Parts: sequence; structure tokens; C-alpha cells
Amino acid sequence: MKGKQKSRFGCRNCKLRKVKCDELKPQCGKCRNYGVICNYGFNVPDLKPVSEERVKQDVAKCSRRPLLRAGIAGSAVWIGEGPTYYTLDMYDLGLFHRLRHRTLDSLGGRAMMDIYEKHIFNKSFTVSLAF
Repeated sequence: MKGKQKSRFGCRNCKLRKVKCDELKPQCGKCRNYGVICNYGFNVPDLKPVSEERVKQDVAKCSRRPLLRAGIAGSAVWIGEGPTYYTLDMYDLGLFHRLRHRTLDSLGGRAMMDIYEKHIFNKSFTVSLAF
């Protein structure tokens, strides 16, 4: 029985991060999700972030997302009372997970993770916000 298929032609970013590259071109899925420009060739530096314009486009897409999506209301966590509610759904929890396991380590390492775990994440789920 054969094991996992090896990635032999993956990008340098995936090799550097020690993750399996899906070898999609021009940009692999791992680089796209991580927010860096894929570098199969040597003309792009390692782990170069996507352009500021791209980041602005991604933020604009997120801000257009409705606060309460149809079909999610039953599984949402209510965190405020009043005329308008903000809810945390599975998408939001996924963003928290990504922040915790990918972003914070690169921002400040263990010290930054401790601050977020002890203060910010706990407050995120206990403080009620009304808009």
C-alpha cells in the first residue's frame, strides 16, 4: 500500500513553511490562504505578502457580508441585546482559529498568544455588545 503522494514541484513558500503544496499554478492554495504570493520561480521573494490593494479588496468583501446570514441564525451565538445584534457564527470562529494558530505566532510569538488567550479571546465571548 502506497503512502502519501510526495510534493516534488511545490513552491518555495510551502517548502519553507513545511506544508504540503498542492502545486496549483500560478498560485497554490496554501499560499493563497496564507496571504502570500506564491513563488515557484526565483523572481518572487519568500513569503512576500499580497499587495496592499489585494488586502483592501479582501477586507471590502468581508465588510459586505451581512451581520446575520439566513440559515445561520439558529446556530449563532448571541452576544448582545438591543435593536441590533452581532453574532458569532462558524465562519467567525474559523477566523478566530486562524488568528490564534497562524497570525499571532508571526506577530509576537508566545507572548502575543498569551495576551490574546488570557484577555482578548475571553472577552470576545463574555462581553455583550449592542449596536
